[in-house]
Amino acid sequence: MITLKNITFFDFVLMGDDERSEYEFAIKFAKLFLKPVNEFELPELVDQSFEFIKERLQDNIERGNLTWEKTLEIIAEMKGTDMKHIVHEKLIKISRQKEWLFAEFEKLMKIEMSQLAIEGTPEQNEASEGLFDGLGILIQLDTLAGGDVTKYNDVRKCKYSECLAKLILEARRSKCDQNYQKIIERKYKNNV
Repeated sequence: MITLKNITFFDFVLMGDDERSEYEFAIKFAKLFLKPVNEFELPELVDQSFEFIKERLQDNIERGNLTWEKTLEIIAEMKGTDMKHIVHEKLIKISRQKEWLFAEFEKLMKIEMSQLAIEGTPEQNEASEGLFDGLGILIQLDTLAGGDVTKYNDVRKCKYSECLAKLILEARRSKCDQNYQKIIERKYKNNV
């Protein structure tokens, strides 16, 4: 059985490889480290900017690049403090906060998937197959800017919750237009 001490993140970084590997194992598998807790009482993710959520957090998570260093930067930025202060916090506290960031981000992505995903017609799906892969954030940014690239930076500064609400509105308008088109096509076919 491994006995772990309640060390700081700074102590963890300074450890030798053998001792650190025990903590790395615990971070990956021990429920104590994996419990998502807002240890630093960070503000809600939806209150952050579009840029912060999409271009910093989502991009790093999706690429598997949310390293300890980037996690510390994000915590420090959200907390409004310097990263030097965060590294002297307990390892377990930082680990739980990282899990909280993942869990809260996943909640946002579930909302996006359920509210923004629109089923196209088979013809639309065939026509666009693979053309927009990897462009999700850019498509959202472009939609929010009304297709005006000069407004991208303004959109990036907007609160994510406002951007999400606008994207949901646009998705529903699009769905309404699709439904309306189907109704018109049915009426036309029935009258011919």
